[in-house]
Amino acid sequence: MSSLPLFGPSAAAAPADRLRGLLHAVFGLADFRPGQEAVCRAAAGGRDVLLVMPTGAGKSLCYQLPGLARGGTTLVVSPLIALMEDQVARLDALGLRAARVHSGRGRAEVHAACRDYLDGRLDFLFLAPERLAAPGFPELLARGRPALVAIDEAHCISHWGHDFRPDYRLLGERLPGLRPAPVVALTATATPAVQDDIARQLGLADPARFLLGLRRTNLAIEVVELPPSARRAAVLGLLAEPAHRPALVYAPTRKEAAALAADLAAAGLAAAPYHAGLAATERAHARTAFLAGALDVVVATIAFGMGIDKADVRTVVHTALPASIEGWYQEIGRAGRDGLPARAVLLHSFADRRLQEALLERDAPDPKRRAHRRAMLGAIGRCAEGQECRMLALLRHFGDEADAGAPCGLCDACAPARCAVRRFRPPTAREAGGLHRLLDALREADGQTPGQLGRALAGDGLDRARCDRLLGGLHRAGLVRLAAGSFARDGEEIHFQRAHLTEEAWRGGWEDLAARVLLPEERRRTP
Repeated sequence: MSSLPLFGPSAAAAPADRLRGLLHAVFGLADFRPGQEAVCRAAAGGRDVLLVMPTGAGKSLCYQLPGLARGGTTLVVSPLIALMEDQVARLDALGLRAARVHSGRGRAEVHAACRDYLDGRLDFLFLAPERLAAPGFPELLARGRPALVAIDEAHCISHWGHDFRPDYRLLGERLPGLRPAPVVALTATATPAVQDDIARQLGLADPARFLLGLRRTNLAIEVVELPPSARRAAVLGLLAEPAHRPALVYAPTRKEAAALAADLAAAGLAAAPYHAGLAATERAHARTAFLAGALDVVVATIAFGMGIDKADVRTVVHTALPASIEGWYQEIGRAGRDGLPARAVLLHSFADRRLQEALLERDAPDPKRRAHRRAMLGAIGRCAEGQECRMLALLRHFGDEADAGAPCGLCDACAPARCAVRRFRPPTAREAGGLHRLLDALREADGQTPGQLGRALAGDGLDRARCDRLLGGLHRAGLVRLAAGSFARDGEEIHFQRAHLTEEAWRGGWEDLAARVLLPEERRRTP
């Protein structure tokens, strides 16, 4: 056990009252980040906690600090070996005693970790979730009477999450044997429905819920519709700029990850692939070199979690449509964790949607699960094709009702002229006429859907696709506000948007639309 004479379980002050002393003495931090203290106080006081906080925003402190304040050993369940190793190394550097039990550890190392746990010599014991299925292991953990239990990547327990892991289902059965320790469930990505399911599956007792730091104020998001044949050149052009490196690039297949890494290396960048098909030594070398700054770029498959904890990643690129908003948000969260300007770029086309649907049919035999994954795919598709502020769309998806709702000012919808990949142009004379006709139609009947506008103006050559394109330009110019809505029909949720004139548009502000409206250059979607 670490020697913290003022903060052991026998100290006079309550655990929650010792948090600031530990924050300074052990972690060397002057103060909490916004929201962290409330989370730590709830957990240190013995209350179950459900925390949704993005990657790099300080989730680890929210279980490490209250665990130390309560005294004893904190058990940490984590599915990512690489991240587990990083956490143990960091805790060791702080003078704390931490051990880990996962498939990469030998029998003797596992036995030593278990002995130290039972003898009370550990501050933290990290566990892979599959260890809970090992005969006798849950009973061993129960004998140690942990001070706190932390469940990292807690969305993995939910069938409705984006990364369900069957091993996580064992947690609900095993946690009662570890009580009365409070449970802290942590995740970077969980919709309100997934949050409810996490609490239910883990049997959390009236948990304190926190959604913190979901808005990223330094991350510029741009979404570019490009055919697959044009994406290699886009990535090479983007990453040729030194300010956009170090970078993480996510490719949909191992073959494409290897090919793109080779292309980047041929262009003079220090690049390497990282996926499950590589030998463990190759993956370890790529990871170590990237963390040390010896690699400019790592190209990874979307399906393979990297667990990379690198604060200065300047750019995250996806070369195809991800399977869910949750997975995408978690991956772009690896950019700019140092708080400096960073960028996330998503390259997509309708062809990606068809590929994802084919994979869905192959990998999700259960009809209910397949329907849910199809809904997740629909959500990321609508998000990619959306015209509004990218950050606001993400906050709405995750149910962050505490956010003030201001546009981010950084993304391709808010700042089109500052995009790194997506290109915009002024409208043609014909398009400028269409812009005026749309504004006239909304002045006559505000709040119409793009479909309604397309039907009403079809005679003027404005079909639904052109309406979407022009409405996006009016939205970027601050003349139209796009509001999302949905309704249920035959058991299916139907999504739509309504277009509303802004106050500026009602006052006029239509002068010289060709000069103030920008339209995207990327190729139109083809069926």
